[in-house]
Amino acid sequence: INELKLYVSNKRVTSVQVNMGKPVFDTKALPCTLDEDEIIDYPITIGAGSYNITCLSVGNPHCVVFKKDIDSIDINKIGPFFEKADIFPERINTEFVRIVNRHTIKMRAYERGNGETFACGTGIVASAMASYVHGVRPMIGESDAGHINAMYTVYARRDILAVSFDVAPGDVWAAENVWLTGPAAFVAEINIYNTLIK
Repeated sequence: INELKLYVSNKRVTSVQVNMGKPVFDTKALPCTLDEDEIIDYPITIGAGSYNITCLSVGNPHCVVFKKDIDSIDINKIGPFFEKADIFPERINTEFVRIVNRHTIKMRAYERGNGETFACGTGIVASAMASYVHGVRPMIGESDAGHINAMYTVYARRDILAVSFDVAPGDVWAAENVWLTGPAAFVAEINIYNTLIK
């Protein structure tokens, strides 16, 4: 995490924006044993199914699969086949994504070692960036440098979040400072006393 922006209302943080860094599409960054520089819409058989996968790293590895229907997927049955596939020697997180429209996507995440999660920050970013390289372009304006300002609304299992970034036209690989914005909720107030810290 490079930077946080807190949005406050009535002395409470209501949402947080996180700089998630730069997505990396280099196959070696995952790592993956496929003899490809990048894995974009790559056809493959995993388990008993045929899929087209797009893979990238957002600090950790992700495999994104686009489907028209993600609600009926038995993700805890299918997810382990992706996680433990031979082509991913260090295992992988997997997102199943449905394109709603050019500004909106819906996703479900299977996190390696955990199973389905209600919201995976890096998985949400991976889903958005994979959508961009697949041609789903939510252009909302241009920055001073002539770059495109892009933003997706992402529906995860529990929350609705936003992914925004600047990118040179047609060059998602040059995207820097991908921002993830989501709601914040009060969970607990914790006091840590010096006597407990050694």
